Amino acid sequence: RSQRGNFCRMVLYEIDHVQKCFDKTVVSMACGGEATILLYENGGWAFTSGLLKNLHNKLNGRQKKLPAPVYVSMGSQDRYYIKFADGKSEYVACEEMNEALKSTSRTVKTIAFGEDWDSYFIVYTDGWWQCKNTPRALSDLIDRRKSK
Repeated sequence: RSQRGNFCRMVLYEIDHVQKCFDKTVVSMACGGEATILLYENGGWAFTSGLLKNLHNKLNGRQKKLPAPVYVSMGSQDRYYIKFADGKSEYVACEEMNEALKSTSRTVKTIAFGEDWDSYFIVYTDGWWQCKNTPRALSDLIDRRKSK
């Protein structure tokens, strides 16, 4: 976390609430649509209005004895990915992403959801990645780097 710096510029819905909730104990922050969610070192979380119902239900009333959430990503169309301290994760995504995650033993570092239902980019902790239906400019950049 020390590598992430100590300055943040945000343009978000409910910015005052997000700034009030953001502190040095935030381990993950995700924005999707009009909602923002922050996860804390102690397993707690804060969010703005508009949080995906499925994600809210996954966290609301979560028993303290269960592993804490440590990473979250949100996308449009009610898509999300959440990872817990025990390494388990839960998500709502397209079938191709579901298969990609189920068929690998790699550990997810980050996930980005694209504009379309079947658009995503997964980065693993070992540097490997998988993606589908990415924007043309990103696809072109990936193809150029592959050819080097």
